[in-house]
Amino acid sequence: MDAKLKELIEKQVVNRATDNPKLLYKELADGSVSFYLHYILANEPVRDSDGNYLRGSDGRIKRKAHRKDKALNLYAYPNPKKSPAINNMNNENITLAIKAQEEAIKEMELSKGGIKATLEYSKDILRYFHYFVDKTHVKDKRLLKAALQNFENFLREEYRQYVIPATGDIMPMPIAALNKTMMQQFAYYLQDNHKGQGVETYWRRFKRLINAAIDEKIMFENPCHKIKVVVDRTITKAILTEDELITLFATHYKGESKEIRRGFAFTCYSGVRRCDLLTLTYDMVNYEERTLTFKQSKVAGSSSKAEVEIPLDDTLLAIIGTKDDDAQDNYIFHLPSDVMCLKALKHWAARANIPKNLTWHSGRHTFATLILNNGANIKVVSELLGHSTLKHTQIYVRALKDQKQKAISSMPSLNIDNI
Repeated sequence: MDAKLKELIEKQVVNRATDNPKLLYKELADGSVSFYLHYILANEPVRDSDGNYLRGSDGRIKRKAHRKDKALNLYAYPNPKKSPAINNMNNENITLAIKAQEEAIKEMELSKGGIKATLEYSKDILRYFHYFVDKTHVKDKRLLKAALQNFENFLREEYRQYVIPATGDIMPMPIAALNKTMMQQFAYYLQDNHKGQGVETYWRRFKRLINAAIDEKIMFENPCHKIKVVVDRTITKAILTEDELITLFATHYKGESKEIRRGFAFTCYSGVRRCDLLTLTYDMVNYEERTLTFKQSKVAGSSSKAEVEIPLDDTLLAIIGTKDDDAQDNYIFHLPSDVMCLKALKHWAARANIPKNLTWHSGRHTFATLILNNGANIKVVSELLGHSTLKHTQIYVRALKDQKQKAISSMPSLNIDNI
């Protein structure tokens, strides 16, 4: 390595023994130097050739540090001709590399990363779960919080030994406590306390917390492996009949929200979720081809069925309309909060004398059930709803059968002897 360049770097780059990550560099083939961060993340258990854990004389599992390097894509170059431009660039890149290390160290300290944190989390896995939920930026963060809350409520009911009597708080829980027996009991708890898709939703989110701990080398075995929840896939949300749908939109009242009426009508006649309505823009509408193409927020980035194309009939095109010249943005719908929408739907249904507990998702269920009833192929319905598999659409077939059964059962009884 060029002596002057090495001297320049070592004058500025100083790693303390406690720094994690450390700022290191390596010489490349052309004589330049590439900077990178060297992390010590966790202690991994050591296994033999058969996959069994190796143990020391004290009976404890042997461990070794798990390390990771992260390239910074910052470089320094030899400068034999003492070019001011190269000298300035080298100093700037070294400064940027040092700043990147400082930020990474702060991040590790805030997240309690490294070997020390791994050992701390192994003594209190709930602390890690809360940390993961707080730091994550996924769209279903609310569901992750709810899944963790369900688990803590389960502990308060079934594992009182981990509950502080005076406060009801959960005390530090070691990883070893999360065994298969506990996980199976938690699965039963979800089945007893929730209905329909809610059971599977919370179970899947809780398993994501477990998988995150495994990915970060905090846990090494999955206690949820092969444990499944039993889900009643009967639709629990209210579904509108054709007559009720017509009655609802024929009902007006003072103070009603035109925007909520537009949005709910679009959901009832297209099946689009409320969360996706909020993302729709006029650019997604092909007026010539009469189609709307968008990506579903719920599964974007995780499903090949994320993108959905919906044919638009005259009703849907009329609801969409065209962008106003004085519009401040390109969005088609401007709905109020979820709470406000829910209150408006309940008030609207009451005014229409429809004794059903309507939610926004009732519109999606109504759309699917009505078009199936009118002869639509289940595969077509599945594609319109953006379902990844037909099993998600089957619930509407079952709902249709239930409606038919209720219709037959509603007939007055007949004395067979009078036939």
